[in-house]
Amino acid sequence: MKKGITLGKVIKALILLITSLIIILPFWLFLMTSLRDKTVLFETPPKLWVENPTLDNYAELLLSKTSAFPLWFVNSLIVSVTTTVLTLILASLAAYAFAKKTFPGRNAIFMLCMATMMVPSTVTLLPAFMIVRQFHMVDSLWGMIIPCVTNVFGVFLLKQFMATIPSSLIESARIDGASELRVFVKIIVPVSRSAMGVLAINTFMNQWNSLLWPLIMANTETVKTLPVGIAGLKGPALVPWNLIMAATMLSFIPVLIVFIFARKSFIEGMTAGAVKG
Repeated sequence: MKKGITLGKVIKALILLITSLIIILPFWLFLMTSLRDKTVLFETPPKLWVENPTLDNYAELLLSKTSAFPLWFVNSLIVSVTTTVLTLILASLAAYAFAKKTFPGRNAIFMLCMATMMVPSTVTLLPAFMIVRQFHMVDSLWGMIIPCVTNVFGVFLLKQFMATIPSSLIESARIDGASELRVFVKIIVPVSRSAMGVLAINTFMNQWNSLLWPLIMANTETVKTLPVGIAGLKGPALVPWNLIMAATMLSFIPVLIVFIFARKSFIEGMTAGAVKG
């Protein structure tokens, strides 16, 4: 029998509907503004739709010879993907050592690493910049990537997950003659796929949306990333909101694609603790 509609269910549905509208409304406004001509950008009274939509803003960003948007987009992809891959490699190796290896000072080193999470990232900007400058990586994509590949939260996340992997599984592989690298690649990594998926999505989104560090690193147009480039579209007197909104809508595409293809691993990783606990 179907349960009847109750007041509680109606209230929950209304709350979900209102919350969904609050979340969707900014994206809708972004989209509508990106489809407006600059001559009707600020209509009075304001409207939630466009009577004569145009793709001129997108064409100006993507096809104009004077537009650096495609280069910013490629730079952001390179920085985000490379940082994500390197972070997964380093964080998984460190997490495996902390979770399944025994060595002097293991707990003390792990706690010291965790303590660094309490240091605000802005405090480390100047030391990081001085180190990058010493290696002559200022105004380069590597200067944006290298300082961001050490992810202490990622080490903690993967370490907690790998600690739940039965040690007997690892010992059985070693008895069968598997090397340490083979144990890591063939057993640890596949079993930790869901947790690594969470870390990959989190790292990619953080790098894709990062503004402060790329802004410090980028001195020329050729190494700017999307957030830096979009922020630079604002002129001293005129702010082209139509172009900014169009660029913002285009910047959503990679994040949406990553989440669509990795959502299964993301959901599994987020729920793994509840299932195992």
